[in-house]
Amino acid sequence: MQRDRVYVTNAVKHFKWKPLGKRRKYQRPLASEMAACKPWLSAEVELIRPQVLVCLGATPAQSVLERKVSIGKERGRFSKSKFAPATFITVHPSAIYRLPEREQQNEEYRRFVGEMKLVKRKLLKLESERKKDEVTRVTRILFPPLNWPIASLLAITLVRFSLAQPLP
Repeated sequence: MQRDRVYVTNAVKHFKWKPLGKRRKYQRPLASEMAACKPWLSAEVELIRPQVLVCLGATPAQSVLERKVSIGKERGRFSKSKFAPATFITVHPSAIYRLPEREQQNEEYRRFVGEMKLVKRKLLKLESERKKDEVTRVTRILFPPLNWPIASLLAITLVRFSLAQPLP
């Protein structure tokens, strides 16, 4: 996936932590903190209109799906959400490097890469279906019933083509 085609954001705009030596120990946000950040997430999603939304970790998955999520049970699967036609749940990449054994890290990294390939295939499939659907809609618009006035045809065609343009 090209980086310029991917939008990255945080479901929760702030995070809590405690010092742990030279590191920070992340603390899970409260439900009220996730809810407080939901309007920003909703606005971003409404603007971007993603075909696939990838939740990297339990916090974004719970924020998007609005329920408890077990990464161990739901990882690697697509589901529907109110934010996107396809929502994918996986681990946060930083969790891979917190694993104690190098072999575990390598195995999880390979699994994560495999999951991102699934996401890419799903995105390509959805984009292909969307393009076919747009061609069908445009064809219907260009060949309306004969009793339509020509002004209606032009207005609908212009609206359809303007809606088909990708967002910046």
